[in-house]
Order: sequence, then structure tokens, then C-alpha cells
Amino acid sequence: MLDLRFLLFFVKGKKAAIDVLPAKIVVNTVIAVRQKRMDHRMKKEITDVSKFSGLCMALVLISALFYCIPSEDFSWMFIIWNVFLAVVPLYTALLSKLFLEKKKTVLFALFSLLWLLFFPNAFYMLTDLKYFSNFSVEVWNSVSISLETMTQWLFLTNAVISVCCGVFCGLLSLFYMHRLFIEKWGRVKSFWVLGLVFLLTAFGIYIGRFARLNSWDIFRPWYIFEKLGTVLTPFCLFFVLLFTFLTAVLYLLFYFVFRCRRGSCPSGSRL
Repeated sequence: MLDLRFLLFFVKGKKAAIDVLPAKIVVNTVIAVRQKRMDHRMKKEITDVSKFSGLCMALVLISALFYCIPSEDFSWMFIIWNVFLAVVPLYTALLSKLFLEKKKTVLFALFSLLWLLFFPNAFYMLTDLKYFSNFSVEVWNSVSISLETMTQWLFLTNAVISVCCGVFCGLLSLFYMHRLFIEKWGRVKSFWVLGLVFLLTAFGIYIGRFARLNSWDIFRPWYIFEKLGTVLTPFCLFFVLLFTFLTAVLYLLFYFVFRCRRGSCPSGSRL
């Protein structure tokens, strides 16, 4: 029993004996304190994200009703579903962060994949701006947008709020994942991963807008291949490159405005 309770090691070339039991207590206490701090930080982040996403949904719902009730055009209420889908990657990113901290690699990979599947929904909101064409009138050079009535301005207000909320949720979720990429693969490799994410996101937006595919259609691969055959055109390459550039620029701006300052990131890391 004496051998089990004592650990022999060298300190500056001399043997020393340390009681294992007190050492275990110290180590376990340090681990418990660190875990408690991590859990507290995660709870705070989840609370903050919940408040922010709730505010976004409330703003979109209220502004949508302000447009739909006077115009009697309740078909536009689908915008609320679009914003909800843009909020989903924010929570999957937080769960990915939680499982990475807890060293649960399989769950981290699973929720990272879910994040990647739902992430294009956030930037897909940008394509909803096409509905401004509903108010187009030919005034000069065959191109103009007429905003002369109350309902048209209410539509504009709701569309801008919806797109801003959706895109901002996507940028924030990408910011969380970028930090995880750095922790997992290092700073340099993380930017290569970001580049791949931008490219896949742009392609996801394209097939969502023009092939009308959804994130959950991944469970119907035969249907995906059938729809892809009708939309893979030269315009696809142009659109994907354009939106890859657009998402990269938007994140670059977000990154430099909201990047972590010294000591504000988990584990004292900086982006």
C-alpha cells in the first residue's frame, strides 16, 4: 500500500517523495474549477445567443405583420421560416464548441456537419432581395424601383430587417466556428477551411435558390442528383464564384469589427 500512495520522481537530480492522495485532490480540484468556469461561460454564451436570436425573430415577425396586414399579402410570412433556418447554425456552432471543449470528437464532428448543412440558409437570405423586383416600374433606362405607397415601404423595412438578421446570425456562427477551426487545426489551416466553407456555402445557396433544394434533402440523394442535372449551367459557376467572394468579403468585414481582443477569447486565444 505504501508504494501505491507514494510517487517517486526527480527534482533537480534528487529523489523526492510526494503523497499521491493530496496530489490527486489538487489536480481534481483544478479540473473541477476549470470545468465550472467553462460551463459558466458556455451558459452565458447560450443565454446571449438565445436573447439575440429571440430579438431577431421578434423583429422579423413584427415587421412582417406590419406589411402583411395592410397589404393582405400573408404569403410573405415565409420570411419568418427563412430567418429561423438562418438562426439554426448559430446553435449548432455553440454545440460544436461545447463538444470540442468536452473532447467529444464524434459529437463535435456531427454538429459541425449539421452547421455546414444549415449555414448556407443564413446567406441565402441575400437572395430574398430579389423580391424588390415586385415593385419595379419602367421609368428610366428600363430599370427603376418605385416605392410610393405605405405597404411598399413596409415591405422594404421588413425585407431589410430580415436579411440583416439572417446574415448577421450566419456571420456570428461562422465566427464561433472559425475559433474552433483555429483551436483544432491552427491559424493558417483555418483560413483554408474557411475558403472551402465559402465555396460550399455559395454552391448551397445556388442549389437552394434555383434547384429549390433544402438542407434536409441530404437524406434524399437521388432527388438531389435529379435536380442538379437541371441547374448545372455556366451561370452556376458565375453565381458560385460571385457568392464565394461576397460571403468572404462580408465575413472579412465582420472579422475585423468583432474579432476578439486580448484575453476575451476562451483560453486567452486571439483570432
